[in-house]
Amino acid sequence: MALDCYQLQLKSRWFLVSFLCFYGFVAQMRPGESFITPYLLSPEKNFTQKQARACSRGRTDLGTRGPAGSAPRMGNS
Repeated sequence: MALDCYQLQLKSRWFLVSFLCFYGFVAQMRPGESFITPYLLSPEKNFTQKQARACSRGRTDLGTRGPAGSAPRMGNS
């Protein structure tokens, strides 16, 4: 009986330590948004701030860009 209780405590501790290590690893990861936004706003890529924010959030409903210097098309028109 005591051995089973000890093994259960050992497994519980192992799970807790593993979970905390995993959480610490994930908590230290930084999103790429802070790096991708300035890149998209650069003259080379020529995105508007609205488009850059939408891209960093994964939205794709802003339409496509026309030739350089033209306004982006919005919606389905």
